[in-house]
Parts: sequence; structure tokens; C-alpha cells
Amino acid sequence: MKRPFRIAALSSHPIQYAVPLYRRLAQEPDLELTVLYCSLQGVVSYFEPSFGRAVAWDVSLLGGYAHKLLPNWSRSQTVAGPLSLINPSIVGELCKGRYDALWLHGYAYATNLFGWLAAGLRGVPVFYRCEASLRYDQLRPRNRIFLALKRLAMRVLLRRMSACLAIGSLNREFYQAHGVADDRICHVPYAVDNRLFSEQAAQGRSKRSALRAELALGEQTTVFLFAAKMTPAKEPLQLLEAYGALDQARDIAIIFAGDGPLKAEAERYAQEHKLRNVIFPGFINQSELPTWYSVSDVFIRPDGICPGDWGLTVNEAMASGLAMICSDQIGAGIDLVHPEKNGFLVRYGDRPQLLAAMRRCMDDPLLVRRMGMESQRIIQEWDYEACVSGIRRAVDKARAMQT
Repeated sequence: MKRPFRIAALSSHPIQYAVPLYRRLAQEPDLELTVLYCSLQGVVSYFEPSFGRAVAWDVSLLGGYAHKLLPNWSRSQTVAGPLSLINPSIVGELCKGRYDALWLHGYAYATNLFGWLAAGLRGVPVFYRCEASLRYDQLRPRNRIFLALKRLAMRVLLRRMSACLAIGSLNREFYQAHGVADDRICHVPYAVDNRLFSEQAAQGRSKRSALRAELALGEQTTVFLFAAKMTPAKEPLQLLEAYGALDQARDIAIIFAGDGPLKAEAERYAQEHKLRNVIFPGFINQSELPTWYSVSDVFIRPDGICPGDWGLTVNEAMASGLAMICSDQIGAGIDLVHPEKNGFLVRYGDRPQLLAAMRRCMDDPLLVRRMGMESQRIIQEWDYEACVSGIRRAVDKARAMQT
């Protein structure tokens, strides 16, 4: 009997969005996945600068799949810059582990480079997955020489990969622009546990009236939800200003579920402009998010130009049955928001277009409900099974290289 194909997935730290996929892959009898962590940030409490507070996720991140912790030589207490993760034992692990492939997540840390070099020396195929898109460099002015050198470095890096794992169409476009042939790009979409969010949102909706009453909101109130860090890149102030331009006499509300440096400023703005029904619950841990999805009607992500920002809360909100309003710069919006079907895709920074979408939702609650149901239908095909299929394509390519 042929032994399982052994994959070492090198990861900076346990990430609440990635762990469910690892658990799903662990169920495949002919694949043997081991996740090599450079840090346990998130499992253990750490200081999150954008929140200004310590954070630890309240969901299980280490159960249901094989993993190892690589000793980190860095003095850093948080996963941040390139030198915050220096785990040279990745070299010995790849040499002694008899792995058939290394799954590399980006290139941002020193350990990623160690892994890439060790895999090359050992002749181990590398699967490369990152969040990059061309939009970031196009929207943010950069030095032309820097961009040219970056493109050259990426071409060299990607040429050594046996497969590139595309999280969505913008990411696929990034690989193609750096010379990766289509037959080396495998569709491994950024996904969440659709069934879990759908079931938890349904449970929450059974208590929707009571939950809304706790927030002093009526059953007929059109509730907009923003769930992201309150940082400049996420544009919460621009969204709040747009909400303020709506007719405040209407039965509407907006929830800013998140924390960050702009939260206090947003609270002051709402108070000074006497905006009605603006709710700031602060940091929301992973297990609490479904409650906020269940009391909401329309999910809004107006931001863009963040490097590698797919926007997995878009997936969660769609699985929870919400109508969508997304910027045309968010990867999830490009692939998952079908204009006039399950929501609206608005030009980044176009306030009149954002206001028009919000007013459509205010004026037509039946449309919002139909869009929410369509969101749940669309997201069903963007799931872990598609990820497993893409990983299997990458495995087939690696096997072909070894024969």
C-alpha cells in the first residue's frame, strides 16, 4: 500500500481562519499534513498594537490535526516584521521529516526563506500560497526601482515553486503577472466553515428579536454591520460619515464590531453629530461573531488598498445570510459579491455610490432578504472541499516532478 503523501505546512502562528482547513485535510487518508508553527501567538495572549490591548482567541486552534512548534530565536513577542520569526530548526525538520512537499505561506519572515532554501537543497517540491494582488502596488505610489526589484525577486521565488495556490481571482492575476503558467496555479480559495456560520446564524435569528431589543433596535430596523479592525486602512470613519449622510429619521442602525486606534474618534464623531443607533461593541472574539451577524441585515466592507486583504469576514457574513456592500478593491468582494444578486460592489472611495447602495437596502427590505439568501447560495461553492481539490492538484504536480 502506498504511504500517504506527507506535507509540511509552515505557518507563522495558529490562525483561526486556517485551522479548520488543516482539520479538514487531516481527514484525507492518503495525505499526511503536519503544520510547523513558528509561534503560538493567538493561542497564548499577545499584545495587538492595532487594538492597544492583549488578545487571545477563544476557539480551539491546536486540536484535530498534527502540528509542531519550531523554537523561535527572535526576542520579539509578536509576529510582526521579517526578523520576528527566526526558526532555523525548519532546516533540520525538512531534512529528517521525509516530507514530500513544503507548503509555504508567503515570504514575509526569515523562517520562510530558510524553509524555501532547505526545500531547494533537499529537492522537496514547494506549494506557495500568499494573499498578494497587483492592486496594492497600483493604488499606493511606490518607487519604480523598488517595484522593478520586487517583481524580479518574486519571479525568481515563484519560478522555484511546483504549484502556486490561488486564494481568488486577484491572487491568480498576481501569479500570472509574475510569470507563473496557468497549469501551475491551483485554486485553493480562502474559505470559512460555511455550515458552522450558517447554523449559528440560524440559531441567533431565533433569538433575533430579543437580541435587537437588548440593543434598543426594532425588528424592522435595517441594521448595517462593519466587522473589522478600526484602523485607517479599513475606512471606518468614511463609512460612519456616509451613514451620517443618510436620513437619520429612518429606522436604521449601524454596528462597528471591532477595536483599534480610530474607535474613540468614531465614537466622538457619532456623538458630536448626534447620529442615531450607532453601536460600538468593541473587540469581538471569534465565537461571538455569529451573534452580531444574526442581528444584522447588510454587511459593509468599504476598504481597500490593504496588502493582501482578502476579507474573510465577507465569507462569514455571506454564510450567515447577509446582503453585501463591498469595495471593488477587496478580494472577497471581487469574487463573491455578484452585483444586484447578493449585494453591491462599489468603487473604492466613491461615497455617492456607497450611499446609493445603502439607500437601496434601506428602501427595500425584501430585496435585502433575497440578497441574503443568494449570499448563502453563492458561498456554498467557496468551501473547504474546493480547497482540498486544489491541494490534490498540487500534490499530483509534485508527484509528477518526482517520477
